[in-house]
Amino acid sequence: MSPTRDIKDFALDIGYSKVGITPADDFSDHIAQVRSRGEIYDYYLADPRQLLKGAQPRQIMPSARSIISLAWDYAQKAFPEPLPGKVGRIY
Repeated sequence: MSPTRDIKDFALDIGYSKVGITPADDFSDHIAQVRSRGEIYDYYLADPRQLLKGAQPRQIMPSARSIISLAWDYAQKAFPEPLPGKVGRIY
């Protein structure tokens, strides 16, 4: 099997619902969209966390080759009996 298939199978085996793997290339379209929106996204560009760096993964981790995205479906998990009605779920 390929490393990609091994990673996906392992993640699914331990309970994740979805697994995606993509190259760690820049998200150029996202960067262009944010920059094209002018003043309405100034807060985003001025944020001290430098949020657009996340759209350039190799600036954060130069040796990165891939990005792995995992989704956990909390709706499949049951709450212990005393908790329903007291704890909300986010969908």
